[in-house]
Amino acid sequence: MSALNTGDKPCGPGGNGCLCPVCANWRTDKKMPFECHKGACGNCDPDMTGPDTAEDYGPTRECPLFEPAPVEKLWALRKAIAIDFDGCLCTDAYPEIGSPNLAVIARAQEERQRHGAGLILWTCREGQLLQDALDACSRWGLTFDAVNESLPEWIEIFGTTPRKVGASEYWDDKAVQMPAPINPPLTLEQIREMDGEPLWVVPLEKAPDWNPCWVICMEDYILVHSTTSESRVYFLRRNKDYGKAWLAYRQKPEV
Repeated sequence: MSALNTGDKPCGPGGNGCLCPVCANWRTDKKMPFECHKGACGNCDPDMTGPDTAEDYGPTRECPLFEPAPVEKLWALRKAIAIDFDGCLCTDAYPEIGSPNLAVIARAQEERQRHGAGLILWTCREGQLLQDALDACSRWGLTFDAVNESLPEWIEIFGTTPRKVGASEYWDDKAVQMPAPINPPLTLEQIREMDGEPLWVVPLEKAPDWNPCWVICMEDYILVHSTTSESRVYFLRRNKDYGKAWLAYRQKPEV
């Protein structure tokens, strides 16, 4: 995937900047707080003058090396809910159609209308039995974005169509809630071994100008974006700031 650089806008998903796969540096259209590693590629700042301009790239030059980091791709995913039919959307009367579970149906409709979630019918039914389930859901005012497969954008981003559909949540009457994995704050030693991997970072300051978020771990710093100014970014230094200004986790902590 290439990112078009017009000289006056940052490239990357959502205008968050480019993560160069050669020098592992970020660039935005506002400032270049570091130099490319010995000019390894010249991709971030060809003339080493700071922020890129139209003179640097020209109006239509593309960055052939840019590839969105995995965590950036995930930011673009809408919430996906995979919902079982028999015993969940209705009472279990398989192979017949049971009575509708109005509470579950209403919640699914709310997730779509209020939060933009994509709904997936996730069922063992096939053929005519599957069509009967779809017809019943239609009568109950419930339609789906996918049936027994992941949402189209999930398939595009991950490039797979596994037997288990990809989803943010799975609603099933036979589901068993497993204990959450132990997720203590990472140590500095652990972070040093995670260059290029995603981290969940949390501010420790009383009134931070950035929110908890997913980031990509860099060699000496971590970049986060300001919540009050689109042009402002912060560089969290690992050796000096960690444990004082911020903490990092492998997974997003449970609230």
